[in-house]
Amino acid sequence: MEKEMKNRSNYSQEFKDQAVKLSYESGKTVAETAHNLGVAQSALYEWRAQAKGSTTAVPPPTVGNNGIAAGRTGGREEEIRTLREQLRIVTMERDILKKAIQVLGR
Repeated sequence: MEKEMKNRSNYSQEFKDQAVKLSYESGKTVAETAHNLGVAQSALYEWRAQAKGSTTAVPPPTVGNNGIAAGRTGGREEEIRTLREQLRIVTMERDILKKAIQVLGR
């Protein structure tokens, strides 16, 4: 009978809560999120269902005026913010190098 039992991992409640939150806010599908976290898709769906009944759970995403779930665009907006910050840094570095070339070229 032991052979019939699957290997089950015990995850902390904190991990489950973060996984549920990520599944709503990442902009990725549940399948992609589960794969990235290394958990079974069914487990993530179960955790989401449990979270809906919990008072401390992450609420499901709300639908915005454009009909897109707010959580689905949150990941993209975060990526845009990150890319803009990286662009700002690279632009600043480029400007510093331009000035250095001018100074050394004299």
